[in-house]
Amino acid sequence: MVRYQLGPRNPDHRKMVGIFAVYGGSAKRNPRGSDLVSLGGIMGFCNLCIKMAYFTYILQSKKDGSYYIGSTLNIEERVKRHNAGKERYSSRGIPWQLVCWEQFETRSEAYKREMEIKGHKSRAYIERLISLQNSAE
Repeated sequence: MVRYQLGPRNPDHRKMVGIFAVYGGSAKRNPRGSDLVSLGGIMGFCNLCIKMAYFTYILQSKKDGSYYIGSTLNIEERVKRHNAGKERYSSRGIPWQLVCWEQFETRSEAYKREMEIKGHKSRAYIERLISLQNSAE
């Protein structure tokens, strides 16, 4: 599966992503800027476009029980970075476990929610969010 970045296409300039199943080929952008792509020699139009989702997430350290709140485009990769020690602040709490997340359409919405959660400065508030999400599942 290859993700092919199409860039801003809609009026509010949110990025769109086309997802193509590729069997022995590669996705290439048409030099004229259209959404025509070559998939291993087969030409076709990108007709499967989805908006990218942004996330606000809460991690809990298995080491000391502390919480880390952040926002990202790719939760899976972000958790891997935290657990690999590539993030300065969170390196002290390795290993981290994803305990709660919320999805948003834009980066600014996800960041605003991150700042809202951090603004409460309350462990009880974070634990309430986690228990609400767990009870909804």
